[in-house]
Amino acid sequence: MSRRLLVTMAVTGLALLVAAGGYWWTRRVMVFSDSAWPVPAVSSLARISMISGGTPFDLISGDGRWVVQDPQTGMMCLADSARVNRLVDTVRQNRPVQHLGAFEPSAAAAYGLDKNLTGLTFYGRRQWSIHVGAEGWRKHTVYARATQEGDDMYLLDSVYRDMLSAEAASYCDMGLVGVSAAQVVRLAVEGPGIGAWEVARTASGFAFSGQLAGTDAQVSSQAVDFYLHVLTGMRASGLTETAPEDLPPPQLRISVWRQGAARPEEVLIYHTGNGGSSFLCQASRQPGFVLLEDDRVDKLSRSAFDMSERPVLSRPLNGVEGQKITLRRDGVETTFLLGRKEQGWRDLVTGGTVLGLDVITYGLGSLQYEFPPQDTPPEQAVPWLVWELYGEGGAAALALYFYKDPALPAGFCRVRVDDTGPWFTVGTRLVDDMLSRVPAPAPDPVMPQTEPPSAPSSAAANATEQANGQ
Repeated sequence: MSRRLLVTMAVTGLALLVAAGGYWWTRRVMVFSDSAWPVPAVSSLARISMISGGTPFDLISGDGRWVVQDPQTGMMCLADSARVNRLVDTVRQNRPVQHLGAFEPSAAAAYGLDKNLTGLTFYGRRQWSIHVGAEGWRKHTVYARATQEGDDMYLLDSVYRDMLSAEAASYCDMGLVGVSAAQVVRLAVEGPGIGAWEVARTASGFAFSGQLAGTDAQVSSQAVDFYLHVLTGMRASGLTETAPEDLPPPQLRISVWRQGAARPEEVLIYHTGNGGSSFLCQASRQPGFVLLEDDRVDKLSRSAFDMSERPVLSRPLNGVEGQKITLRRDGVETTFLLGRKEQGWRDLVTGGTVLGLDVITYGLGSLQYEFPPQDTPPEQAVPWLVWELYGEGGAAALALYFYKDPALPAGFCRVRVDDTGPWFTVGTRLVDDMLSRVPAPAPDPVMPQTEPPSAPSSAAANATEQANGQ
């Protein structure tokens, strides 16, 4: 072999070594440079395929939103966009701890990377994957395989294992509507069991519109606010693979308008034929059908009557200075005489303080009936309690006559104003609360030595004298 040939071979070998070293160094720089961990912008992604513990699901972008899809069943739900953004941000902010070299299939099992049971794949202008395996040799790390620059192995922060172990349900936004209660300017509800009603927001609050516009019916702002609170906060209980081919008419149709929207968001609820324990729901914002439990549907099934002001009293209850409560129980009548003093409400017989009576009296003034009133006396109603109210100087204001009626559901009773006019059905909670605050009278009550406070009226004064044996 000639000397020239040897020199040529030596120079060529040296050049190859330099090139290999340069490639290795360039490769090392690339691995740890920003361009070597090219996390795409969320807006550039068409899909993120996830696999969690061997269970695959996809996050799919389209029409300005993300959806979660099970590729095996086709079930879909709206994705929480903020959750998707956090996923991509976590990958961007947690670059590799260490590059371990090119991926070797023969060593995959030793690193827990032979089955690719947990990972993700970004699909955008380019495609690259990250799969995590066993715990890394360094504390709080995991072995990982990534294909952003070739096919390499890394040590990644263990935050990847936690992030990629999340199930598909954790990405779902199961809300029925995408507005807050404060954004709603119009609401319409319709169903075979509740009729149809509509309310619109005005400068002074909500008012009936549509068929009830111009009638005497007044909207209960408290009822509408609570309904919107329930609706905007309600979440579906699950997904369904398929919907019946021939859906029945909706059991409930809810339409919600936000400011400036040309079309409303709609929620359609259908019976599933399973005895009413759950319902199918088709919401505008959801890409597929979702499930609703019956108790959630009950909360949304409200009529115009439920949304109306239903006051028992037709006049305001102001300036109450005295109260007389006559309770009939087991054939025995018990009378409580209460007067407002500088120190608050007091029992005029025992002199004891009665706490919270101002709140109860306010509740009495805003008492609402729960069912339409009736003019004919209920057949089974029996007297229960008379609640008399007095103004300044003992002037009689009004009296409410409460009746128990076994025909009513538990927790309800009848009431009449001044024992005339219609019979209203109200809850018993207010009366029960009041009775829990007044002290039971002693068998032989003794008045305090100090001068007792005056009774709220002549009738109350006479009752006080009799109670003290005067």
